[in-house]
Amino acid sequence: MQKTQPENKLERHYSWEELQTMLGGISRTTWWRMRRRGEAPDPIRLSPQLHVWAESDINAFLAKRRGE
Repeated sequence: MQKTQPENKLERHYSWEELQTMLGGISRTTWWRMRRRGEAPDPIRLSPQLHVWAESDINAFLAKRRGE
């Protein structure tokens, strides 16, 4: 019987600059409007000026957009 290792992998997080590149140059204003309407995932606030987005949230967002 093979032992399975517990998955202890840290999730990647994207800064706004990385996210903007992934989304094809979407403007910050457009992104925040989408978030306010519930179309885009909420960020994780690391400090008052620093927000990041979890990779799993972005992947789910992109998959949903591709399905529309």
